[in-house]
Amino acid sequence: MDFNAFWSQNWEKIAAFLAVLAFAYGLIKGIWKRAFAILHAFLTRTPYVPSKTLRIVPSPMRSWWQFGTNGGKPCVLASAEMTVTNIYGHGVTLPETYMVRPRGFGVLTAKPTPIPPQNPAEVLAMYTIIPPPKIKLGGDLKSTLVIVDQYGNKHPQKFVFRSLLPPKQ
Repeated sequence: MDFNAFWSQNWEKIAAFLAVLAFAYGLIKGIWKRAFAILHAFLTRTPYVPSKTLRIVPSPMRSWWQFGTNGGKPCVLASAEMTVTNIYGHGVTLPETYMVRPRGFGVLTAKPTPIPPQNPAEVLAMYTIIPPPKIKLGGDLKSTLVIVDQYGNKHPQKFVFRSLLPPKQ
């Protein structure tokens, strides 16, 4: 059989077959591309991180400061008690706290830990301020405390610390 004769009799069928083949190839390629895009999005997604997790209520009558020493250097020791309420839907832990002004570092304890959802917890935070700020004996120490939750959210709270000693006369 002659190729030219075969082509002239069947060119429409051959063209239709090639068109169907090209369409099927494009369809399969598009489906695979979309499937891999969905799989990639699912595997590389970032989890939801809440931005509002806590409400802080200071206990001003149970927050105090006093002069002290740390390694022979003068410092100020401050203690802050507060009620912290978890407003997020899961338990929240409090791994870090610090003082902004005056600068100080601190540690805290919360009962219970982690703080259950929609529940309050009593928190005690202790701070060391080196060098000590200029403050009169018997005066109030005003500061901004920052409590950091497990998600990295910073929760600032203004505080007034009372002196343990009466003012000098």
